[in-house]
Amino acid sequence: MKKSFQNIGLTVHLRQVDHSILDQRVKAQQFDLALSGHGGLGGDPKVINDLSVGPLAQEFLGGYKPPRQIVQLLNDQLHTLDEAKRQQLVAQVQERLAQDLPALPLYYPTWHLGHDGRIPWFFTRGGIAKGIPVYFNKVALLNGAALSSK
Repeated sequence: MKKSFQNIGLTVHLRQVDHSILDQRVKAQQFDLALSGHGGLGGDPKVINDLSVGPLAQEFLGGYKPPRQIVQLLNDQLHTLDEAKRQQLVAQVQERLAQDLPALPLYYPTWHLGHDGRIPWFFTRGGIAKGIPVYFNKVALLNGAALSSK
């Protein structure tokens, strides 16, 4: 990324900091450019609400205040049971956010995890990462340990 920025004429001085310091500086807007990340695990577009007007908005979008129209669309998509209608509302929100551009994704990482199959992975409702079977879902490991000891 540094090379890409240099190719367009920006001078970049990289500083790697502890995660807690990074979080503090991002929340306080003490940076020129911060590389931070978030995800939308589970695929529910509610994450757009969380990152635009919810508890994570200040951290990820700084001083951006979405216009009333975006806030209304976000609210409507949360309370719409019709999936097709919800998709239309989310598309409108994404279009408006793309026009305002409060954040710019620079890259999307690819994650690879290995698994030998000895411990059965499973979804844990309400668990870490919305229950998706990932390496830090300790409930899956505890269950696997109990199964393997039988």
